[in-house]
Amino acid sequence: EGKTRSPIFAIMSEALSGIASIRANNAMEFYKGKFREAHDAHSRAFFAFLGSSRWVGFRMDSLMFLLLALASYLAVLFHEQGWFSIDPAVLGLALTMLLQLAGTFQWAVRQSAEVVNQMVSVERVSDFCHLPSEAALTTFKDKELAGWPRS
Repeated sequence: EGKTRSPIFAIMSEALSGIASIRANNAMEFYKGKFREAHDAHSRAFFAFLGSSRWVGFRMDSLMFLLLALASYLAVLFHEQGWFSIDPAVLGLALTMLLQLAGTFQWAVRQSAEVVNQMVSVERVSDFCHLPSEAALTTFKDKELAGWPRS
């Protein structure tokens, strides 16, 4: 999602700095189409991110519901059969902690997905650090050509 957002900003910057040239060359439709393509790519990536986030959240909620229902059912069964003596206060505390654990797991998963999404900037900086350096401004060959052109 982060990689598809930067072309939008680049197109906007190009259009704002070159608005006179765009109008003079009647290239407004070209820039509109270019912006729509970039915006569509970003919208697809962002919707996929939101959809997958909601999917994971729903699955985690479903698992926690099953775990909570199983714990409640087993607590009632154990109490009715007399297998264990379960204090209702401790059972309520355990179920409350289980509910809080569900929220904490979901928060942790969403935060980890957000960290991965935001690490795009670090990836870009890393890529820029490994680019080959440009040539020097002056070279030995420039000194040989100091008097060039000669008439």
